Amino acid sequence: MRRPVLPSLLFAAALTLAACGGGDDPAVTEPTETETVEEEPTEEPEPTETEPEVEEPEPTETGTEPEDVTGDEDPGAAPTPDPTAVDDPCADDQGREGEAFIDVDAPVEEQEIDDLTAVELVGCSNVYEANVQWELYDGDGVLLDEGFFTAECGNGCVGEFREELDLSAADGESFAELHVFAESANDGSQQYLTAIPLVLS
Repeated sequence: MRRPVLPSLLFAAALTLAACGGGDDPAVTEPTETETVEEEPTEEPEPTETEPEVEEPEPTETGTEPEDVTGDEDPGAAPTPDPTAVDDPCADDQGREGEAFIDVDAPVEEQEIDDLTAVELVGCSNVYEANVQWELYDGDGVLLDEGFFTAECGNGCVGEFREELDLSAADGESFAELHVFAESANDGSQQYLTAIPLVLS
């Protein structure tokens, strides 16, 4: 008895297809599960403390020096003569033998005078015949008194003078002016004049 040929061929074809993948469309693939990688959180850097900026002091002008405030001097104190100059009034005048001059070291401008009968006049000069003149005026310019004395040296040499003047003619005045000068041998005019305002108490 012969088997039908067609069913046998169909069976063989079915086996072949099954062997090749079972007739599934090779272009269609099952979706695969993708692994998700969890990212580890990154640590943020801790904020650092910043030091406050220090402002640099502005530069001072060149050539200027800070004031020396010692507090030793009283700005309200009355002027007084320099003791060193009074001790040796011609110390800074050596070598001036060729010029005529009068330098007064005491009293000084605006010095307060307590005792009008004993005002010390100290200085150095180089004038004709060593003669030094003085005159005393009140605050209105009125001549109150006058006189003269002789320095230690003159006529081409340097000499100191140290005289105690009696200025009691200005008694009762609050202000006076002492003029120290040399008198010209030619016409009697005043030369090398030093005017010293004084405060009288």
